[in-house]
Amino acid sequence: MSDAARRTVLGAIRHHLREARSAGDELPAVREAGRGPPPRIGEREDLVREFATRLGAVGGVAWRVAGIDGAADCVASIAAELGATRIALSDAPLVRALRGRLPASATLVEVADRDAIASCELGITSAQAAIAETGTLVLDAGMERHRLASLLPRVHVALVPVELLVADLDAAFAAYATREVPAAITLVTGPSRTADIELTLVVGVHGPQALHVVLIDGA
Repeated sequence: MSDAARRTVLGAIRHHLREARSAGDELPAVREAGRGPPPRIGEREDLVREFATRLGAVGGVAWRVAGIDGAADCVASIAAELGATRIALSDAPLVRALRGRLPASATLVEVADRDAIASCELGITSAQAAIAETGTLVLDAGMERHRLASLLPRVHVALVPVELLVADLDAAFAAYATREVPAAITLVTGPSRTADIELTLVVGVHGPQALHVVLIDGA
């Protein structure tokens, strides 16, 4: 590139940066999120229905159960249907509560070892929020060690108390106004999907082939 051409390109960049700064001064204030009261019972039922619908639209499955016993029965059924012999557990208290309630024939893997977890057919984690608008899970690395268990096994099961359902992304992130932002926040919407340049969709290449979300009342 000649000096003249370089000056032209850099001049254009500077010009557009100045325009962007000027436009930014005129942007409306961002609305505050999550400042209202918590959802009423009827509103929470709407969130449950919306989340299940949106999750189903992207290939996930939502279950609703009562308490940890109901969650254990649901997970045990999923494991039996899958024929899982090795199950990875995150370190969340809600997940640890399943110990002793899962099929005795399955080996439970609770160490953060990549090879050990990769050999599991099923991974169980909790989630720190669930977004109804998009059927999305919010996984906070500062509150749970769940990255490997949510990514490496063929099937991911997430346990979510219904109280953690929120309407949208704004509401999910409003919680971080009063607590430290972790090193990583992962948003999971359905099973892993990828497509090549010809738009041939393949499920489960970069993550789980299936996602089950167990919504728990009274967790």
